[in-house]
Amino acid sequence: MLRGDLSAGVAWVKAREGVTEEDLVMIGHSAGGGLVQDFLGKGGRAGGMVLVGSFPWWGGFGVYKNWFRLDPWFLLRYYIRDFWHPRSPLSSTTLVKRAFFCDEYPDEQVREFERWMPEFESMLWPLGQMFAFTSVEEVLRGIVGWGTGKGSRVLVVAGERDRLMTGDLMGELAGGYEVGVKRILGEEGMVKGDEEKEVEVRVLEVVKGAGHHVQNDLQWVDGAERILRFLEQL
Repeated sequence: MLRGDLSAGVAWVKAREGVTEEDLVMIGHSAGGGLVQDFLGKGGRAGGMVLVGSFPWWGGFGVYKNWFRLDPWFLLRYYIRDFWHPRSPLSSTTLVKRAFFCDEYPDEQVREFERWMPEFESMLWPLGQMFAFTSVEEVLRGIVGWGTGKGSRVLVVAGERDRLMTGDLMGELAGGYEVGVKRILGEEGMVKGDEEKEVEVRVLEVVKGAGHHVQNDLQWVDGAERILRFLEQL
C-alpha cells in the first residue's frame, strides 16, 4: 500500500514540476529507506538513491535484534504493560534518546522532538521488511542515467553511533551496492575487462558522532552536506 502511495506521489511531482525520472532522487531514512528500495526494486524509477540509516534489502531482523539489545525490557513492556501500543518502544524521553540520538543530545531537545512524533503508527509496514523484500540488482535496475554523471548514483549515509542500523549492517549494505554499482559501470562501458576489478566505488558516508536520526542529531549539518555533495555530482 505504501509503495503505491509513493508511486502516486512520484507521478504527481513529475507532472507538477515537469521533470523526468532521471531528475528525481529518492531519499529514505530507516524504514523509509527500505520503502525506497522496495519502490525501485518493484518497477519504480529515479535518477539516484540516498539511504540514511536504512533498513537493509535483505530484511530488518538484525535491526530489531539491535533494538532488543539496547532495550532489554522491549517485549515485556510492549506485550504486558502497553498491550501492543505502537509507541511502546518509544514511550519515554530516555527510550527515544537512546534509540535515535547521540548521548550528548540535550534532553530538552529530545522532548521537543517527541512533540512531533505520532501517537499511533502502523507496525505492519516495518515488520513487512523483516525478511528480504528486494535485491541489489532489482534496485539498481530502477535507477536510470548511468554513465551521464561523474560518479555513483547511490549513497548510503550512516551515523557513527547509530545503535539500530549499526556500522556492520550499514557497511554490509553499502558493500552490496558498491559491488552492484561496479557491475553497472562495466555494463555501461565506463570500465572494461580487468579494469572493472580495479575501479573503486564508494557509496558509504559515515557521519562522525551521529545517532540513528542523522538528519535531526547534533551533526545534521555534516550529514546534509554529504548528501548535497552527492547531489551535485550527479
